[in-house]
Amino acid sequence: MHTGAADDLAFGRRNRARQPEQVVEGICASGLSLSSLLRNFETRHPASLRVCTFVARQRPRPADVALHYLGREIPDSFVVGYGLDAQGRHRHLPYIARLA
Repeated sequence: MHTGAADDLAFGRRNRARQPEQVVEGICASGLSLSSLLRNFETRHPASLRVCTFVARQRPRPADVALHYLGREIPDSFVVGYGLDAQGRHRHLPYIARLA
């Protein structure tokens, strides 16, 4: 999946109305893609909708983006490691590193 493809996700055919939903995100940078995804989930009328993110950049986010479970807040810089990559590289690092 490419960045910004939140609207392209396949949500499955089952009726999930009135079921609790949780979105798990690797990194919340600007929150714009997450905001779009949450609006899409809201159309399915979940009983509750929670967001869990591994890391979030310290920067303003859209008002409709609440991070319910947050691993760590980081300075507003580009990071790699633990599955986060830069052009397909550095994803394998066993730690989070800031790119210079």
